[in-house]
Amino acid sequence: PAGGEGGAEGAPPAEAAGADAAAAEVESAAAAAAVPPPPDSPPPAPVDPSMTYLHLSNLPWWVSDASLESVLSPSTPLLAVRIPFDPASGKSAGAASLRFADATAAAKALKAVLADPGAIAPRRKLGAVLAAGHIP
Repeated sequence: PAGGEGGAEGAPPAEAAGADAAAAEVESAAAAAAVPPPPDSPPPAPVDPSMTYLHLSNLPWWVSDASLESVLSPSTPLLAVRIPFDPASGKSAGAASLRFADATAAAKALKAVLADPGAIAPRRKLGAVLAAGHIP
């Protein structure tokens, strides 16, 4: 070929520039595919060291210290359980305050309660919250 058209170098300059752009696009798409997807859930929040209590509400009247300990102690040892009672009936007031050795243990217990609330109170929607002190 005369005048450098086509030649041994391959495609004309305009076609070579288009091929470079296409290659850059493919490279960019491959790099985007290599980025891991965002996690399904946000990372756990840092545990406040003062939050060593787990408060439960909407408990059935028959829930006792022993029943709460049997559900939660295998995963996290309890230091104390406080269940206020109604003085008129002598039955549980439907709440409990559980104290753990540290905030990490309390958070682990909260996670266990939220994962399977039926283990403590079948057919009830429990309230559960971490706190820095016991219920009055």
